[in-house]
This record gives sequence, structure tokens and C-alpha cells, in this order.
Amino acid sequence: MRGRARKDKNHQSIIDTIERVGGAVLDISTLGQGVPDLIVKTRKGIQLAEVKNPENAYGKRGLTDSQRKWATLWR
Repeated sequence: MRGRARKDKNHQSIIDTIERVGGAVLDISTLGQGVPDLIVKTRKGIQLAEVKNPENAYGKRGLTDSQRKWATLWR
């Protein structure tokens, strides 16, 4: 099991923006194990989204090893 999930500082503002323009968001960031943070539904379909904050070192590093592994296995 993983510890407490870290959410980027811009996490909620991204959700709010998507919802404000008519999208629906399911926050699954607590799942861990490399699974993306959000399921986003728009008129164009459903997308998975990983939130990163380019204003801090963690966000600048990009995807973690577990996120890259998950993306590779999901394909």
C-alpha cells in the first residue's frame, strides 16, 4: 500500500477549469501505482490525465517510474 497521495498545488484549479467549460471529472489520484490522476469526460470522449505542476521540482521531473510503467502496460 502506498502512503498519502501527493496532489499538485494546481490540481483543484485544473478540475475547476474543466468543469467550468462543461467537462466532468472523476479524481482518482488516490489509486496510486502509476494510475493517472483524473478521468475527464468531454463532448469528444473520455481521457485520462496526469496533473503536473511545472512550478516545482516534483512537477518539472515529469512522470514517475510507476507512471511510465503504467502508461506502457495500459497500451
